[in-house]
Amino acid sequence: MFGVLCMIDGHFAIPQAAAIGHGQKAPDLLGSKHLPEALLEAQEAVTLAPNSVGANVAIGNVLSAMGQKDEARQAYERALMLAQNRPARISGEMGWLDPGKSWRAGRHP
Repeated sequence: MFGVLCMIDGHFAIPQAAAIGHGQKAPDLLGSKHLPEALLEAQEAVTLAPNSVGANVAIGNVLSAMGQKDEARQAYERALMLAQNRPARISGEMGWLDPGKSWRAGRHP
């Protein structure tokens, strides 16, 4: 039997991890036309991680699907501003850019 040694630096972003979970549910719910539930998940993602590009894109996608174009545009503009401020860190969040793609299904770009 092999042993496993794990080292961490003592920091784990629980809110960010929780936001990712909610953000991944939003496109799944959006794809199955459960818009109110998708909105709740996306809102929770933004509440937990307001500076997350993916969370802001997720809520923008849901708001757009709900016909709330002005609110969606605001969310997309915030996501763009955040992405421009830290482009090297968004690669892990790109799966939320397309509501038809899911990281869990392995269908990311």
